[in-house]
Amino acid sequence: EKYYMMEKCQECKEAAALYQCPRCSRRTCSLRCCNVHKERMGCNGKRDRTTYQRLEDMNDKTLQSDFHFLEDVLNTVDVGKRLSKKIGATSTSIIKRCSHHPLLQEEHTSSTTTMVPPPYYYF
Repeated sequence: EKYYMMEKCQECKEAAALYQCPRCSRRTCSLRCCNVHKERMGCNGKRDRTTYQRLEDMNDKTLQSDFHFLEDVLNTVDVGKRLSKKIGATSTSIIKRCSHHPLLQEEHTSSTTTMVPPPYYYF
């Protein structure tokens, strides 16, 4: 009964669209059409977790995705903290190590700001 009310696949334009791309909302009917869509449009099929989502559009799936995104962020911060402890990097050690950098010596005479990578980039 619902089948006849569905819109057509946006790739083959023949069959009823059964699937919707989480990233771009493109409607497809099969895995073949989904893969054609991804290749033709350069879409990876994954919802961009950093875009704004209206409260009316939220559901259990988006809430769970956002929760896992926040867990990933916390995990990344934790890994960064452990890495900096492992290499012994602190704010003062970075400043001391980089203070002799030739670009920092020239910065005082120019109007540009120099950004120096963390010490673990130096081998």
